[in-house]
Amino acid sequence: MPAITSTRIIAPETAALLLLGALDIVGLRAELPLPVWTAIANLFWLCALVALVADLAARSWSSRVRGIAVGAALVLLLGVTTVAFVALRRASGPVAFVHDNAILIEEGVRELRAGSNFYAVDYLGTPLQQWQGGQFYDASSNTWFANPALFHYITLPFYTVASAGVAMVSEPILGFYDQRITHLAALALLAAAAWTLPRRKQDRLAYLVVLLANPFAVAAVTMGTSDTFVLAFLVAAAAAFAAGRGSAGAVALALAATSKQTAWLVIPFLAAYWWWEHPRQRRQLWLLPAVAAIITAPFALWNWSAFWDDVYRYPAGLLPTSYPIYGLGLSVLLQLLGWPSSPRAYFPYGMLQLMVVIPLLSLLLWWQRRDNDLSRALAGSAALLLAFWWLSRFFNENYVWVIIALLATAWVRRPAPAQTS
Repeated sequence: MPAITSTRIIAPETAALLLLGALDIVGLRAELPLPVWTAIANLFWLCALVALVADLAARSWSSRVRGIAVGAALVLLLGVTTVAFVALRRASGPVAFVHDNAILIEEGVRELRAGSNFYAVDYLGTPLQQWQGGQFYDASSNTWFANPALFHYITLPFYTVASAGVAMVSEPILGFYDQRITHLAALALLAAAAWTLPRRKQDRLAYLVVLLANPFAVAAVTMGTSDTFVLAFLVAAAAAFAAGRGSAGAVALALAATSKQTAWLVIPFLAAYWWWEHPRQRRQLWLLPAVAAIITAPFALWNWSAFWDDVYRYPAGLLPTSYPIYGLGLSVLLQLLGWPSSPRAYFPYGMLQLMVVIPLLSLLLWWQRRDNDLSRALAGSAALLLAFWWLSRFFNENYVWVIIALLATAWVRRPAPAQTS
């Protein structure tokens, strides 16, 4: 077979897979039993080696073999590993090998299917109370306190409604429901939407590797945080807008906005993109508030006080049982300096966020308006989210995946460089 002449030795997707996959394998070592981890690690290295050899061979078959190897590695890191986590949990108990948010959603699904308002109940006496003993440690006062998720359901309605639908299908077939089953379905949507987004087809595999194989993504998918679900609809919205389907994009944005608060700061940029890019089709955006209202209103009206406490006052630090100061942001540094004295105390991070986020939003939208493009919309939303989370009461590790995903998508949507004569 003829060799392919190229100055490139290793394809970008192969290089990204080797780097990010290696970090994933190292991270998984602390989470999985040695026999399971060893099997996954060796299968990954086999996939990576095949991709690398295909690149070095530089033959006509190299691209196809590399694509198969990279795809197999992604299925291994995300699909097979997640199934392994689910199986290990089934064998070990309801609070092993899983994130507490996944347990909370499973309990919310049970409440919904029983006809109860999942915002109006607490989760004492459920498996969530067994997760890490149901307590967190406050080093500033040398005391333990109850996991605040036992008293508040921070998740927005559509995520739970969709999960309940998946549970109704899963339980008769598999005999059980694990929240990551919903996430695997969302992951398929995320990958399918992402595949359509790059302007250059040769960017597709590298984009998927960066999007899905970074350690924050693998940790979120395998442990069961909600980021997979909301990202699926955000990326689907971007794909729909890129394809000129405004109605589909507006509906996808509405589903994201009623799943997790993360989406709220992305909406202004994607909606503005469509508004400025398609002035004759602006009416299609009406589906965004309409669908969001249809989904949210029943739960908000069911018990407004419980709903508002859980989705706003709880994360804002306005309740005695609010989410504590935690994570990667400025709040932890300030708390260590004594502002406030305890990670459970109130501090006006919301005012600080408003002082920064409102001017930054205006500046980013002005920048987007100068040369309106989906790439600028996505990059601007990533910048705003980073500022918001950095100044937030908590900035969890899994949030970093959202920022990486938005920036990676912005990169593959970048316009082609202008031709100069």
